[in-house]
Amino acid sequence: MIGIIGALDAEIIEVLKLLDEYKIFKHYDLEYYLGRFDDVDVVISKSGVGKVSAAISTTLMIEKYQPNFIINIGSCGSIRKDILINSTIIGTRSAFFDVDIDGYEQSFDNEKIAFDSDLKLIEIANLLKDEKTYIGNIVSSDSFVYKDEQVDYIIKNFPEAIAIDMESTSILKTCKLTKTPCIVIRGVSDNTLDKENNIDFEKYLESASKKSAKYCIEFIKTAKNYKF
Repeated sequence: MIGIIGALDAEIIEVLKLLDEYKIFKHYDLEYYLGRFDDVDVVISKSGVGKVSAAISTTLMIEKYQPNFIINIGSCGSIRKDILINSTIIGTRSAFFDVDIDGYEQSFDNEKIAFDSDLKLIEIANLLKDEKTYIGNIVSSDSFVYKDEQVDYIIKNFPEAIAIDMESTSILKTCKLTKTPCIVIRGVSDNTLDKENNIDFEKYLESASKKSAKYCIEFIKTAKNYKF
């Protein structure tokens, strides 16, 4: 079984459309959609926005359904001028950038705040890479990034970052603790270097989510032939 987690309805609906059929199971207030795609069993969760919601959703998915691996899909903001809206981001390492504790190094080198996608899954994703796909590091926080001081802080402390989201680091941390392989596949909905990226997010959320979902489906078609 393969697990898929997105934060919003728009981020999971394109995958749900492609399932032959599915059943809905509810755990607490979270819904999990069980179905099949291309002869593969999948479980899909809408986690809700933010780090805590993502961690809870991921924990329940792993406890209840024991997926072979998890794909985190959805939208993200680019933090590079050359990475345009509707590009695809494959996250290799994700870090919390809003953890402010004395003695904590604010960088991707700090294993207390930064966590890796599975190497084998990254290798598979690399097979599907095109000119609009970027593979690199992501930062996460519980805030939508649009202020100059937020962007400046990320560029100063996490210069390797190519994108920003609100869930991937929590999902990767949970997967590390439970020894569940995981990869992040996101579509770019906005560029945080633009002054009106909050408007772009609303405008391009659907198309960015479709981009992420399409890559996710192609990924599953390829990954089903691998053993984990």
